[in-house]
Formats: sequence, C-alpha cells, structure tokens
Amino acid sequence: MKAEFVKYYGTLGIGPVILERISRLYADAEGLTPEPLTDTFISEYVSDGLRTYSSLFFFSPHTIIEFKDFLTTDKMHLDVVLGRIVHLQFEAEDFDLESYTQGSRFFAYYHTQDNLTTEMRASADNCLKLVDLAKKYLVRALADIDFTSAES
Repeated sequence: MKAEFVKYYGTLGIGPVILERISRLYADAEGLTPEPLTDTFISEYVSDGLRTYSSLFFFSPHTIIEFKDFLTTDKMHLDVVLGRIVHLQFEAEDFDLESYTQGSRFFAYYHTQDNLTTEMRASADNCLKLVDLAKKYLVRALADIDFTSAES
C-alpha cells in the first residue's frame, strides 16, 4: 500500500488493527482493478465526540471502489464513473471549502446514469481531503461535459 495512504489513515486515528484490515481490502481492490489506485478516502462522521468510520474508498482514473461498513463486511462496490455522473450534491456545515474547525462537516453525494447513489462524509480536517477528491474525480466525471474546451 502507498505510504501516503498510510499517512492519511494516521491523521484519522486509524490504529494497526484497522490498518491491517485496510491493507487486505486494498490488495483485494488492486487485484480486481486494471488501473492503479491513485487515492483513498475514509467516509466518517463524529457523534458525541467519537469518530465513526463508515466506508473506505479507493480511486483510480476511471473508477471509484467503495467498501461499505469496511470494518465488519467485505462488500465491495466498483463504479465506473468517468463520464457517468449525472448529479453531484455538496453540503457544508461550518466549513468554507478552505479552512475547517473541529465542528466542520462536508458531504458529497453523486448519482450515476444507472441511478446508483453514493455518499461521502467528512469531519474536521478530513473535509479538505474530500474537497480535493471531489475536484479531482467527481466533478471531472460529470457526464457530457467537455472541460477541455472551456474558455479561460
């Protein structure tokens, strides 16, 4: 697994037991994907001061892989998203897309042409990671939009 992935997981308080599980899921995803895995994200939320991890994501140039309830199940969803996202929705709480507080929350939802919906949630410093991934993968994957021909 990439060193930057491990470093990111550390910022979320991921310990060695969960990191070992993530490493196994990474190997599963890598074995089933013809493209290199270029980014990762853990969807999480904070309730009563405790951070709860809900989904593990891996990104490649054309796909997003989600392991829902990754701490307890081995259920993997692989979405081919490039050119297939038809709707994006973002919600922010106490977050201006550039600076965060411990109370910041950011949510991203995408819908594909096949009517599949995926939710990503972030709190505090993880909000910045989700904004970065939204720009890098989700907005770029919107269907029928040619960003290369946009005027400056």
